[in-house]
Amino acid sequence: PQGTAANMILPDGSSQPLTSLTVRATEYTVGENGPKRMPGPLPPTSGYTYAVELSVDEAMAQGAVQVNFSKPLPVYVDNFLNFPVGQAVPAGWYDRSKAAWIASDNGRVIGILAIENEAATLDVDGDNLADTGSKLEDLGISEDEQRQLAKLYPSGKNLWRVPVTHFTSWDFNWPFGPPFGAIY
Repeated sequence: PQGTAANMILPDGSSQPLTSLTVRATEYTVGENGPKRMPGPLPPTSGYTYAVELSVDEAMAQGAVQVNFSKPLPVYVDNFLNFPVGQAVPAGWYDRSKAAWIASDNGRVIGILAIENEAATLDVDGDNLADTGSKLEDLGISEDEQRQLAKLYPSGKNLWRVPVTHFTSWDFNWPFGPPFGAIY
């Protein structure tokens, strides 16, 4: 988002601003060898769902260990498992220095209801009605973000939206349990 500053953290702990970013998203969870590519084993309560390495070429060239942002950036993933709009997207990141997954703020499954006035009209709570005001503000969704969504996605598209404060390995995984809609 506009007004977001990026800083790379170098191995000695010092920080340097990044003025140019070439971003890469490399998915771990592809094919039968996906679990072997993960940076570390998942917690026992996490189901293997989706994991990605988010990186910045300019920071990697300097040997940076992490890229931090002054405010959270939304990461969008296609709702390929058709989770209901409004559901939380459990999120965590991998801390290589601790060799452990660290819980983070949850994301949300959102739906694009329509494109109006060059902005996406969003449902963030699953009631299939356009949400405005505090419902969007509480998630950090700005008008600029809605305009960008309108450029990238059509009406009817559902996405996982996860706010990230830094780039590293991220995991968006639901806990184990019966499939959605299962009858007990």
